[in-house]
Amino acid sequence: MIAWNKRSWFERVWTIQEVGLCREAVFQCGSKTITVELVALACHVFDSSIVRLSDNVPEPETLQILAAAQQRNSAHILGSRRRRQRFNQGLDEGETLLALLKKFFTERTSLVTYIPDRIYGLLGLAVDAGQLGIVPDYTDDDPCPSFTAAARAMIESGGVELLSYSQFPKERALERLPSWVPDWRPMLQKPFNHIHDRVDDHQFMAGGETTVTLVPTESTSVLGIRGYIVDTIEQVTSKWNGGDFQDRLSNFRDAQQLFELAMTKEDPIYDDPQRRAEALWRVPIGDLYDADDIFSCRAPSAAKFHYDRCIALLEIAVTDDFGADAEEQMANYAKLRHFQKPYSTYQSAVSGLLGMRPFVTRSGFLGMCAGGTTEGDIVVVICGSRIAHILRPLQGGECFSFVGEAYCDGIMDGEIVQRRPETTFLIV
Repeated sequence: MIAWNKRSWFERVWTIQEVGLCREAVFQCGSKTITVELVALACHVFDSSIVRLSDNVPEPETLQILAAAQQRNSAHILGSRRRRQRFNQGLDEGETLLALLKKFFTERTSLVTYIPDRIYGLLGLAVDAGQLGIVPDYTDDDPCPSFTAAARAMIESGGVELLSYSQFPKERALERLPSWVPDWRPMLQKPFNHIHDRVDDHQFMAGGETTVTLVPTESTSVLGIRGYIVDTIEQVTSKWNGGDFQDRLSNFRDAQQLFELAMTKEDPIYDDPQRRAEALWRVPIGDLYDADDIFSCRAPSAAKFHYDRCIALLEIAVTDDFGADAEEQMANYAKLRHFQKPYSTYQSAVSGLLGMRPFVTRSGFLGMCAGGTTEGDIVVVICGSRIAHILRPLQGGECFSFVGEAYCDGIMDGEIVQRRPETTFLIV
């Protein structure tokens, strides 16, 4: 099965559309031919067997092999085919172009010969292709206009989450793209607030009840969009890298220093002091948690307990001798075992924000921002967005460049909409 998964045929973008749109499809290998429906059934049976087998196989090496056997592009290809067929029958809402791009270019290898086919190769499957008005154009040797036009069309239709996929550095052939336009290269990172595409119960609503509003601009490369300025970033610390115990403890210590700085600010960011204090353990995990069989919820109060145990375990783990005498060493070993589960739970939540950096703003807002953020950048909430973003003011002050996504504690439920005037951002 691992060898099957590695076949290059499953990495080609045009394969996705060919399988998804044709009325009847078969798989042929040598003299063997079977229908695509039997392949889907076989994969389902295989996955079910792997799940049961994994429960009885404790060896990490074996579990890694089983996990590798389940990592296949074919599953997403077959899934898109089924959704398209159900859409044609009026049984499913289908997949938009943005949903398809996120599925096949996030933490996944999807390859094309001609770069614009990253978009054009999926357009036939997209249920909103007509609404977007994207027309394949193979006459221009420069792919940047095609990517820019497609990005604008998707944002205009409400897909402002597209901005989270504009990640840096851009691919060399697309370096001249506007900062807000994704290059849709393989293996893009998931947004920190990523949940399953078909889950409607999103955890954040930073833009409140606002909707995406574009403003006409003289150049198609400039995105004029309405939103709110939260504040200017005063200080950022190093990226969270998920390294060894010492690296992780250093990351937490950096975040604690920013928290202490924020506590000296007097701006009334929170409704009460208790909620302000919770920023210490909510910020490192972006206020998102997976615990007690709950899939992606806002961090519960138990996360503070897990945070405290996480710090305690790291402080013990970085001590070379684990204590001055045998009795103290035994006590610390016992603590390590006792703290392991809450440590793992909290660190699992932290892993969703690796590559991001803690920040504090001039008014005392705390959060996690894209790795390329620097002091002087601004935290903004774009109308219709579920999360915050980072923009960089350019010389002259009229335009901005896009830096990346952000979690900003205290404004993720639409609070800023009531506190700040709406403004226009010109992003180049």
